[in-house]
Parts: sequence; C-alpha cells; structure tokens
Amino acid sequence: MKSYIILVCEICKSESKNPVETYACEAKCLGLSVDELKEYHRLRNVRSKKQTNLFDSWLYDYGKDKEKEFQKNFDEATEALLAFEEKHGLKDYEMELRRSTDTLQKVLNVLSDSNL
Repeated sequence: MKSYIILVCEICKSESKNPVETYACEAKCLGLSVDELKEYHRLRNVRSKKQTNLFDSWLYDYGKDKEKEFQKNFDEATEALLAFEEKHGLKDYEMELRRSTDTLQKVLNVLSDSNL
C-alpha cells in the first residue's frame, strides 16, 4: 500500500501532491508573487509571536515595563502586517486580524480585572 499527501490551496481548494505548486497557487489566488507570500507569512508569524509574548506578560506578570514593551512590539507587528495587507488588497485577512486583536484585548482585560 502507498500513501500520498495531498496539499490543498487554502483559497481555491485546488489539490496537488507538490508543495511548490500549492504554495504558488496560494500566492496566485491572493494576487501575490511567491516572494510576497513568503513575506506575508513571515509578517503573520512575527505578529503571532509578539501576541504570545504580550499574553504571557499578562499571564505571568512580568511587570509594567515589560508589558509596555511587549504591547509596543505587538502594535508594531500588527501595523506592519496591516500595511502589507492594505498595500496588496488583502482586506478579508485584515478583518480576521482585527477580530483576533479584539479577542486578545478582551482576554487581557479579563485577566487584568481578575488580578491573577
């Protein structure tokens, strides 16, 4: 018996066994070059890491100075990602990003109010 991995474009749902083809398809579907898609994924990953740092600063109480630093880093990463999305017309992803930012803020507010 042989197993195959089938990759699926997240946008148009086309299938391929070739990861390079699938990545190129996602780039094309978003109206980006492959290099632009790599940059987009890099910006999303940076923002995700900054979001985790910010959440940890609240959860583990690193202190107000660290919290402000993490908030600043998170805001900068968010702005860089939003600027990229706006430049390339990725409005749907921008709304998803804003919703996740709002959710994070709600969680942080609950943690702050509970004095954990």
